[in-house]
Amino acid sequence: MNKTVSGRIAVLSILRCTMLFLVRSILSLPLVLAPMWLFGAEQLRLADEESIQAHTPVLIAHRGGVVGPGLPENSLSALELAAKNGYAMVEVDIRMTADGVPVAFHDGQLLEHVGVEGTIEELGYYEVSKLRYREGNERILSLDEYLRRAAELDMAIMLDIKTEGSEHFFNEVKRILTAYDLNENTLTIARSEAVRHAFGQSVMHRVSADEEAAVDQGQVLDLAGKFWFGWPRYISNEQVAQYQAMGALVIPSINVFHYPEHEHMVRAEEDIRRMQDAGVRFFQIDSIYDVFF
Repeated sequence: MNKTVSGRIAVLSILRCTMLFLVRSILSLPLVLAPMWLFGAEQLRLADEESIQAHTPVLIAHRGGVVGPGLPENSLSALELAAKNGYAMVEVDIRMTADGVPVAFHDGQLLEHVGVEGTIEELGYYEVSKLRYREGNERILSLDEYLRRAAELDMAIMLDIKTEGSEHFFNEVKRILTAYDLNENTLTIARSEAVRHAFGQSVMHRVSADEEAAVDQGQVLDLAGKFWFGWPRYISNEQVAQYQAMGALVIPSINVFHYPEHEHMVRAEEDIRRMQDAGVRFFQIDSIYDVFF
């Protein structure tokens, strides 16, 4: 065997070992660290049991994505990292500018995250689009920009509507959802009658306070196409089973502000394990807790 052939065999052997190592490393990753696209997963369909099973546990990224140093809430970078890290859904906060444009932004005031006085609702969209987050120097996105990218990334959507919206505002949000074919993959945690009336059956709605009271009183309701949402402390394992038997999804929120700062990791893991034992498959979480999945 000449030196050229021997060298080629050695190179091929090294490449083969490298590929085997990479494949084994990827397959050994936890779900949240192994992007769904590696396995050819499709976008989550909320009304499809097989789709839910394929994505379980269904992780919903709180505050618009994987948020952290250099990754502002509701930003493009936070959204893209959530998709890369295997989240099937993302919660996006929505506010309305003074001229009626829906934008992705959480806080009532701009000062903490943007460094200027005032609110989204007091500014026109052109002014808002020029603002930059302190955390990552990214601009505030319109809802259209945010949902267009979410759709490209095959992310399902949880809407948190922060604004007392006008009819024009709600129609604009519905138009955007429809434009990116997201209606069947969207739910909203807003409970106001205005939101329920505006969206009708085009998105999935949260179980109402009256329906919760009825369930607590022992009534059996048809809750198909709805979901329970709240802190784990407010739902027992028995109630999880009740809601699921009535057709509702159960989505606990696991957020840092729920817990004392000095023990939030321990308390969050306890809540997650209890909810999993109760059969919960959806979790809206701050990304610091994705290590528990």
